[in-house]
Amino acid sequence: MNRRRALIRCVRSPGRWGERRAHQKPGELPVQTPTKYELVINLKTAKALGLEMPPNLLALADEVIE
Repeated sequence: MNRRRALIRCVRSPGRWGERRAHQKPGELPVQTPTKYELVINLKTAKALGLEMPPNLLALADEVIE
């Protein structure tokens, strides 16, 4: 996904990926939960779509692209 064109992007940082092995079956892979989520809002894309972002949503965003 192009970072500059997405309206809202949620990024998750997974735990350790080193445990994943090439010869394991999908059912044998360990379940890993994200350790961090980021909310990124692209105001240029929102404007192009005719959307207005509420101020409280912008305040919650980790990054706002203008």
